[in-house]
Amino acid sequence: MSLSTTIIYNQRNIDGLYSLFSEGIRSKYSMEDLKRELKFAETHKIKIISWKYISVNLPPFTEKGKKGYLTLNIILEADGTVINRTLNVSMVATGHRYVFDDWIFSSLHKIDLI
Repeated sequence: MSLSTTIIYNQRNIDGLYSLFSEGIRSKYSMEDLKRELKFAETHKIKIISWKYISVNLPPFTEKGKKGYLTLNIILEADGTVINRTLNVSMVATGHRYVFDDWIFSSLHKIDLI
């Protein structure tokens, strides 16, 4: 996760967000699925305020197809309430960067915690 990921999410940039997912995730979830997630985020005014790495276990990004994970502490604002969450995110190396190998919205948009 990076500052640009936060900006892309907070700006609801669908193309930018979709490009951050692995081919495997994109084969399971369509742009329409992502649009629904972003609509949910917009409805509940979800915004990433900040995040930090708790742990990082990633292969070199040049090792295409190799998987790893991040554990993040993420602070969100939703419906005017600040929420602190810990997310475990599966990542995969593409040869020149890392992409999400998880549909992160399952954890990020848990409304029962809001």
